[in-house]
Amino acid sequence: MKRNLRLTAMLWPIITYMCLEARAQPERSEVPTSVGSPAQRSTVLSGDCIDSIKALQIGDTIPEYLWQVPLQVVNHPEGKQTITLADYKHKLIIIDFWATWCVPCIKSIEKLDTLQKEFKEAVAVIPVTYEDADKARPFFAARGWSLPTAVSQTMLRRFFPYRSIPHQIWIKDNIVSGITHAEDAIAANIHRMLQSDGHTLHTKRDILNYDKTKAISTYADRVGSPVFMSSALTGHIEGIPASVGRTKTDRNFIVFYTNVSIVKMYQRTLQVPNNRIMVRGSDISKYAYESGSDDNHQRFSYQLIVPLNTDRNVLKQRILGDLDYNFQLVVDSQVTDVDCYVIHDAEPRGNRPDSTKAPKSKQAYTLASLTSLLNDFVSWKPGLPVYINESHYSGHVMISPNSVKSMKYQPSEVKKELEALGLILKKETRPLTMYFITEREPSKRLN
Repeated sequence: MKRNLRLTAMLWPIITYMCLEARAQPERSEVPTSVGSPAQRSTVLSGDCIDSIKALQIGDTIPEYLWQVPLQVVNHPEGKQTITLADYKHKLIIIDFWATWCVPCIKSIEKLDTLQKEFKEAVAVIPVTYEDADKARPFFAARGWSLPTAVSQTMLRRFFPYRSIPHQIWIKDNIVSGITHAEDAIAANIHRMLQSDGHTLHTKRDILNYDKTKAISTYADRVGSPVFMSSALTGHIEGIPASVGRTKTDRNFIVFYTNVSIVKMYQRTLQVPNNRIMVRGSDISKYAYESGSDDNHQRFSYQLIVPLNTDRNVLKQRILGDLDYNFQLVVDSQVTDVDCYVIHDAEPRGNRPDSTKAPKSKQAYTLASLTSLLNDFVSWKPGLPVYINESHYSGHVMISPNSVKSMKYQPSEVKKELEALGLILKKETRPLTMYFITEREPSKRLN
């Protein structure tokens, strides 16, 4: 009890100084969690005036109160139980955040212990852990390290926040001179830092707000790290137009489908007309999204990022794999007999009307290009007609582009246009390669 009272008395001037400092800097946002022993910790936390601590950056001056904060230590060569940073104010200080479970930390302290012996009084290495004395003391003793370590310490992390350890802070001449990885603690860097030649260390930049539930590509973009591969599938995203396409950067190839139907994603991936796709399922209406519909539940967005040199077939299989897995579907192609609308010759070439005399409002199409347009449906729905050209007609068809868009859904209208050219349209069966999108059976669904 007496010892706790003495420590409280020791801390009281520091607490008062911190109160004044905190009130003078209302923009600070972080709250200290602990200082030293439990008794000290309760004293500091009871001061409602201490409601913020500013994280220090390279080039910042160490606040005076931080120099005076007592740090509980074990394994001190002189048997001390408490030290302060002020004890080493005129040295190069290297604070090393560590933990007993951290393998790289153990290797780092092993190296720092050797460096401390090499540089003697010029350098003060201070390992710091949040773990308690009972855990740290035997850990250091078993390895024969001569360094002391601060224990049960979390307040320093408020000044020097991090996401990963080892995490090292270099302090020289009252200034934060470096925030580094353990790899930077080498003799050459210490020599140059002591010589004050303006040497700068590689800065360790932890992403403090890293969230494992967020897409990791967002953090890679933030620090300029390349995203070699990434895929995402979402529901409808309000504020983004419906679009499909491919683009590239200097290192990646990107496929994007935004706010489109499931079948649209498959159709663009397979690069086949919508009327060559058939859907097998209990309720195929959910795949037939109509343009202008307010039902956004049938629209989805997908993005795939891959290396620029990715083989296009590999790219295709990757997209299909993502779609199959997430929608619990299977896509395959089969040659099957299909009812089609087949264009035939009906009259000899010389008896056909002269299409060049058609009105200027119409456009000239070859029969092959017209057939292609007739099979080009913007959206998928069941029962779209399939057109096949088996005629030998080599002339042009003069027709309004708007007429092509509308009449493709009505084979009878197409028939009228073709009859004017001495061509006929018949409904016949032909073996065609069709692409079937099938819902997985419940017992075969992917987990």
